[in-house]
Parts: sequence; C-alpha cells; structure tokens
Amino acid sequence: MSKLEFKTDAFESKLVDDTAVIHLTGQALNILTEPANSDFYDLLGSIKSSPELRGYVQINDSGSDVAGAVNALAQFISQDDEVFMRHGRYYGFQHEAIAARFRSAIGRVLLAFIEFEKPMIAGLQGQISGEYLGLTLAFDWRIAMADTTISFENVRTGLPSSPGVTFLMPRYVGIGRAMSLIHRGATIDAHEALDLGLISDIVDSPQELEDRCVQDIRDVTEQKRYLVGLHRQHVLPSPKEMRTALERYYDGMVWAIAELRAENR
Repeated sequence: MSKLEFKTDAFESKLVDDTAVIHLTGQALNILTEPANSDFYDLLGSIKSSPELRGYVQINDSGSDVAGAVNALAQFISQDDEVFMRHGRYYGFQHEAIAARFRSAIGRVLLAFIEFEKPMIAGLQGQISGEYLGLTLAFDWRIAMADTTISFENVRTGLPSSPGVTFLMPRYVGIGRAMSLIHRGATIDAHEALDLGLISDIVDSPQELEDRCVQDIRDVTEQKRYLVGLHRQHVLPSPKEMRTALERYYDGMVWAIAELRAENR
C-alpha cells in the first residue's frame, strides 16, 4: 500500500487514477483539530512532493453537524474558566489554548492550500460551514451535490470569519455580496452557490461527485501541467498576502473572544 493510502479518525486517503482523493470522515472541521491537523498537514506535504500525482481531490462527509460544532466551540469559549496546565506550568485558560490552536490550524492548512502547485478540486456535500467553504476557495474549483447547504454561522457565534471567507470569497462574488453573506449569517443552497460562482457544477450522487472531481483533474493534467502552478500564482493571493490576512484574523479572534466572554458575564 502506498504511503498516501491510509485512514485515520478524521480522514481517509486513497489514490484514484494517479490522483490523491481525500474523504474527510469526521465533521468537516476535524482537520482543524489536533492530532488530525498534524496528520493532515503531513499528508499534504507528501502529496506536494510526489511528482507522479496528477492532483488533489478533497470531499467532505455529508453527515456532519457543522453548525452545531461551530456553536459548541463558541459556547465553550464564552463560558470556560478552567485553567490550562501542562507539566505543572500555567498557560492561561482552556478556551485560550483551544482558540489559539483552532486559528493556527486554519492558517496552517490555508497556507498549505495556497502554496499548492498541483490542480485541486473540492467535492462538497451535505451541510458545510462558511469556514470550511473558505478553505476550499483556495482550490481551483468546487463541485457540489444537490443537497449541499453552506451556512455562514460566525455572525451568530460571535467569532470572526477566517481569511478564506473574508479575503478569498470577495474574489469570487464581489465585496458587496461577500459582506451580505457574512453579516447576515446567510445559509445558501447549491443552486445559489452556483449562481454566485462559489461552485462550478452540481451532481446528483456521492459516486458521481468523486468521479467528476477525478475526471476534471485528469482533463486539466492532459494539458501542460506546469501551467497549473503558474496560473494559481497569478490568480490566488501570494503566501505573503495570505499571512498578512491571517495576522489580522488572529488579532480579530483575540478581540472577539474578549467581547464574547464579556457578554456572558
């Protein structure tokens, strides 16, 4: 078995027609938690450094309660008063450690996606969060099942949206539409996402979703493969620009957490 073919609690990796296909087997944001993030990040590094691979496909599990997970995180952050100790040393509160880990993981994964030079396609299904959509906006395009809904939950949780939403999404839909989706905490379906340009096509079954993503990678790589990385550099923001956006996001998280906790006192 290839080193790229294995399964963890958070995701399953396999090879299909020289394409790495990753199914996120837990909730769609599991890749942002430890230790899943380390395993996932190592996998991305192996895919990047494998010249024989055509590209990368990522498909989220359709049965996850993303809205519930985001709400649970916000509620924990707002109410937790437990101190975080390690090896007898005080490191602040539990919620501070978890929030820092969460935002750092978003930055780590988003930067890894931005730096990819192979074609990347995301398959979307079921209920996903704006945060997860934001990560996939660093992909070349997205294909969705007809049952897909995208919920921009942050306005209800009190946590700021990450740069995948605030920095990348306006490139697809424009500033006005991005602001409307974010500030209203909107939930949109696959057809609305298609009309907005957030996804490229809609399919009817999970197998069709995977097959279509793999076929699109095959079609892209039948042309001049070296142009993929070049085009990504020209269309997407540079890693330096993304790091700057992430720093603003990190600062915003610190401020928002203080406000969120003050409201619950």
